[in-house]
Amino acid sequence: MISTSYLKYLWKSKKYLILFSLAMTILFSVISPGSRDGKKVELVLVDALVVALCYALPCLVFRFTHEKRSVDSYYPLPLSRKQLLYTGILFCFLCVFACLTVGNLLIYFLNIRSFIVSPLANILVMSFMMGVLIIVNSCGILLANNTFDAVVILGAYTVLPAVVYVAVDFFMAHCICGFTHGGITVLGLLSPLFLCTEVQRYLVSGEFSMNGIPNWAVITAVLFYTALFSYLLYRFFLNRMTERAGTISDHPLSYPFVIHIYVFLCVFIACVQGVNYSGWKVFNEGKLILYILIFVLYVIANFVYKRKIFLSVKMVVLFTAFFLFGVGSVYLAKETRGFGISDMYVKNDPNVAYEYTSYSYFDGESPDEAINWFYREVVSNGELFSYNAEADEIRTLEAGSIDMSYTVMAKPYADKTLSPQTISLFERIREKAIENYYNGYVEDGYLGGGNLFVYNGYRRTPSSFTYSRDYFYHAAPSLTREELLSLSETEGIQVTFNVQGYCEEDESWYNVSYLLEDGEFIRADALDMNAVPLA
Repeated sequence: MISTSYLKYLWKSKKYLILFSLAMTILFSVISPGSRDGKKVELVLVDALVVALCYALPCLVFRFTHEKRSVDSYYPLPLSRKQLLYTGILFCFLCVFACLTVGNLLIYFLNIRSFIVSPLANILVMSFMMGVLIIVNSCGILLANNTFDAVVILGAYTVLPAVVYVAVDFFMAHCICGFTHGGITVLGLLSPLFLCTEVQRYLVSGEFSMNGIPNWAVITAVLFYTALFSYLLYRFFLNRMTERAGTISDHPLSYPFVIHIYVFLCVFIACVQGVNYSGWKVFNEGKLILYILIFVLYVIANFVYKRKIFLSVKMVVLFTAFFLFGVGSVYLAKETRGFGISDMYVKNDPNVAYEYTSYSYFDGESPDEAINWFYREVVSNGELFSYNAEADEIRTLEAGSIDMSYTVMAKPYADKTLSPQTISLFERIREKAIENYYNGYVEDGYLGGGNLFVYNGYRRTPSSFTYSRDYFYHAAPSLTREELLSLSETEGIQVTFNVQGYCEEDESWYNVSYLLEDGEFIRADALDMNAVPLA
C-alpha cells in the first residue's frame, strides 16, 4: 500500500525543509553539552521542533487536495487514494522520526550524564506520540476545501481544548463555591497536543503536570485518539469529493462546527465572568458591550466562512439561545448551591489544615469585631508608628488610611492533628461562607471580608508542605474576640494581626505585625524587623 516512487517524489519536493529541520535539530542538540539542565533544554527544543513539523508537513503533503489544478494532476496518476494517503503519512512520520533520532542520539553522546530514560525509549515513545499528532492534524487539514481554511481550522481545533478548559474552569471557580482555578486537570485529556507535551515532560523530568490523573488515563486517551482519528482520516480522504477543491469549507465539522462552538464558549464565559458573592449579575452595561463584541466577531467569522457579510435570523436565534443557556446555567447553579457540588467537599479528614484571613480598610469603625478590638488595644489615640530603617527615624502613620487584617494558621504539627473543637469551628465558618456566597452576602456595605483556605491531606515537609485537595471560600464570617483568644491559646495555632499605614512624611506605606499570645498583642519581630511598639 506504499508507493516508493511517490515517497521519492515527496522527498525531492520537500528535501530543503527536511534538511533545514535536521540542521536545526543538530544545532539544538549541542547548545550546552555536559550540563544536566542544558540537556533538558535541548530535549525540549528538539521536541518543540518536531511538534512544529507535525503541523507543517501534513499541510504541505496534503495541500494538493485543496487546489483544483493539483487534484486534476494527482488523482489520474496510477496510484490509489489509499497509496496517496498511506505514503503521505509515512513520509511525515519518517521525517519526524529522523529528527527525533538525530537529536536524541546527539544529546545522549554529547552529555556526560545519562537520560532519565534511555534515548531509545525516548525516541520510540515520542515517535509514537508524534505519529498520533500527525494523524490528528491531517484530519483537521482534510476538513477544509482550500489551504487558507485548512490553516484556520487546524489552528481552531488545536486551541479549542484550551478554550473549553477556560470555560469549564471559569464556571467552576465562579459558580461552585470553594472551587479554585486550575482544578480541572482532567480536561487536559481533551487535547492530543497537550498529551504529547505531557509525555515529553514525563520523559524529561519524570513527572506529569496533571496532578491526580493516573497514567492509565493518559495511555487510554492516546490509544483512543489513535483509533478514532485514524478511522476519520481514512474516511475523510477516501470519500473526499474532488470537485470541492478550492471551494468554501462547508463540511459540518469544519467552519459550521468551529464557529458555533467558539461563539457558544465565548458567550458562556461572558455570562459566568464576574459572578461572585457580591452579586450574581450576568447582564450590565459592561457586559452588554462584551456581548455585542462577541456577536460582531460571530458575523466576521461567518464572513471568513462564506466570503460575504450577512446577517440571518438563524444567527440571531442561535446567539440568543447560547446567551439563555449561559444565564440559565448561572442562575441554576445559584439556586442549587452549585448543583450540590459545593457541599461535596472532603469530610472527616484528620489531616485537614485551615488558613483564615479577615481584612478591612479602616475608616473609623470596622464591621469586624476583632479588627475594632485590635485597633482599640494597639493603636493609641488613632496614631500608629513604625521605624524607617533608611532614615533611622520613627514615622507616624495616618489613622485615616490604615488597612488591618488578621490571619489564623491552623495546621497539623509534628504528629498531631487539629482538635475536634478547632475543626468544628472552621467547618462552621466553611458552611456559613457557602451560604453567604449563594445569597449574595452584603452587610451594611461590607462584603464579609473573610477568606478561608482548606487543605485536605495536609503533610509537612522539611522545606514546605503538600496537600491532596484545596478549597477557597470568599465571604467567610468574621471570628469573634473570644474565638480568636481561644484559638491563640491552642497549641499549633498562630493568630497574627497586621496593620498597614501610610506615612505622609516620606509618602510610603509601612507594615506592622503582631502575634496574639495569652490575650496580649506581642510585636512580631520575626515577621517584621521594622516594627516597633506602638505609643
